[in-house]
Amino acid sequence: AIVVAAGPSLEGCLADLKKVGDKAVIISGGTATNILLENGIRPHFCSAVDPNRTQYLRLKQIHPFTIPLFYQSRILPEGIQEYQGELLYLRGGNGQPLIEWFDKAIGISEKIIDGGHSVSNMIIEIAHNLGCSPIIMAGYDLSYPAGKMYPSSVKEALTSAERLAEKEERRGTHGARSNSGKEVRTEEKWIIEASWISRYKKDHPHMQLYNTSLDGLFIDSVPAVSFQELMEKFLSDSQSIDARVHRSIMTARRLPFSRKTISKAFGALAKTMKECEAILAKLAHGRDALLEYELRDNLSFRFFLSIYDKMFEKKIEMHRLFKEQELLDP
Repeated sequence: AIVVAAGPSLEGCLADLKKVGDKAVIISGGTATNILLENGIRPHFCSAVDPNRTQYLRLKQIHPFTIPLFYQSRILPEGIQEYQGELLYLRGGNGQPLIEWFDKAIGISEKIIDGGHSVSNMIIEIAHNLGCSPIIMAGYDLSYPAGKMYPSSVKEALTSAERLAEKEERRGTHGARSNSGKEVRTEEKWIIEASWISRYKKDHPHMQLYNTSLDGLFIDSVPAVSFQELMEKFLSDSQSIDARVHRSIMTARRLPFSRKTISKAFGALAKTMKECEAILAKLAHGRDALLEYELRDNLSFRFFLSIYDKMFEKKIEMHRLFKEQELLDP
């Protein structure tokens, strides 16, 4: 499989990607899908997860191409309401237990796709779960090589240089090692994404994973190899990919839920939220061990609010440690 992100090195892969459409499954994420289509390359699958307007506009642009779309529940609903291709739902709430509870409540029990920290992470996991080997990463720069964020064909409100300057001024970019051994500017989010890829590869030692971004951010355990070299080594034979993708979609299990099951799940959730609100209103007037026990047993609290409760507890603990340090070092 070839998994495609939207980094600037993708530009150097486009001509070769046009030649391998029937020799590997092409899975694109987010903006990369638009770049491929603009260059006459139709991926076999695309993927979207971000709940923002930019993602919605990008999805709207690809509606006519009817590309099978992998998505998770956090996606902006407007982005898929009128989507004309096959919609392929992936379980996983990106750390939100409520979404996992809701899936089970409406009868969805398939394997959870963790998805990492971005759509670029997620399509690697998708390719691996589809049984693809090797997996070739295209456009995975995770940095600003030569000051660029996207291929030059992507039209953005800010130029890559302006965006880099803005990031440095606002919260700073970081110098990091590139695959070529030189320093490259990157962001914390990309370092986190690279760390996830490295960890995923180590967790699946038999997976063949290669990065074609020779000047992008170094990713531990993932060798950097040119697209041309990988194409010669792995992408010489036709695989009848289109027919195999179509057959897989046609035989895939359809989601089992109905409007009735969804309505029932929402009703149960709304009921427990009202109960949770009433308990919290009582606790606002003073601590009560029995009420606190009842709260922690409440469905809405356990699968939704408990995350924020734990975050608040950590914040209190950090504040306490900070105060202790102040007393030690006045």
